[in-house]
Amino acid sequence: MATSGTVGVYSFTIRKVVDHAFRRCRIRSEQITAEMLQTAQDQLFLMLSSFANRKVPLWRVQKTILPIYQNQITVDTPVGTVDLRSANIRTTTRLDGTYTSSAGGTVALAFDDDFDTACTQVSTNGNISMEMTSATIVTTVGVLPGVTASWNLVVERSDDGATWTECLNIGAVSAVDRQWLWYDIDGSLAATYIRLRETGGGTLSVRELYFGTSPNEIVLARLSLDSYSGLPNKTFPGQPSQFWFDRRREVPQLNLWPVANSSSRYWQIVSYRHTQIEDPSAFTQEVDAPQRWYEAIVWQLAWRLAQEFPEVDDQRISNIEGWATRSLREAEDEERDDSPIYFAMNIAPYTS
Repeated sequence: MATSGTVGVYSFTIRKVVDHAFRRCRIRSEQITAEMLQTAQDQLFLMLSSFANRKVPLWRVQKTILPIYQNQITVDTPVGTVDLRSANIRTTTRLDGTYTSSAGGTVALAFDDDFDTACTQVSTNGNISMEMTSATIVTTVGVLPGVTASWNLVVERSDDGATWTECLNIGAVSAVDRQWLWYDIDGSLAATYIRLRETGGGTLSVRELYFGTSPNEIVLARLSLDSYSGLPNKTFPGQPSQFWFDRRREVPQLNLWPVANSSSRYWQIVSYRHTQIEDPSAFTQEVDAPQRWYEAIVWQLAWRLAQEFPEVDDQRISNIEGWATRSLREAEDEERDDSPIYFAMNIAPYTS
């Protein structure tokens, strides 16, 4: 017999997770009330949140480019950050060429290295393009907005300035005046023309548009709170080489040292963040977890529901707990990085 020929296509929604968890508690569908469904959703949220305290879910490690600004000690991380796996300071080489704005404004103001001026277009869905002297690989795009607005952006490349190919779909962004937006173009091909284009009906106002190449990254060393607090001058300017990660409740922050100096205008921090699993906010959504975790999630939710509802007898609770423990262990054992590990032994004799 033929197989489906598909993997990961079958939809397993949050409602299915909840329904199966109730069945494993031997609670029939006609017994389930609206209050019980809300309890199940709450318990699923608590359970997924608590996974951040166990082994790091590898699917929730995300690359994020964080902007830094001159003389700013702290760098905010996005909401949902649990911890940082790594952080590097990145510098790039800014490309230049011949600039064009399709919708008015003074295009040179977007490339003049002056953060107080802006190319403000006069009509919607415009683009700002650059022609280089020869085909060049563009790896990084930076946008410093001149207005607070909602945009929907794409980056496109061209060999002749007439036929354009999308190389980065940025999508919907909430632009904030004077706050950098940084993006990487992965696997970019060399091109003679590059442009930023608005597609969502907005009007572009850009203080600086940065097309970069030749990225160079230097590892930032992580400090403990004791080491950071012991620094004699926490406002000393220079190229940041270390950070203390302040794991505050709402917005965890990097505290840089030294503090970025005047050379930092176009620097970025490339970080790999351990983030919270997305909220289960609607029963029609899928759980933010890979397919290999579904069995463990259902059993874990069933065990939590068994603690909530007196309808579940004690013997059944014990049975559910056993399956929940076993399935979670199997899922966590598979959540691993199979890259090789090298041990460099440095054993030497001691002589006086």
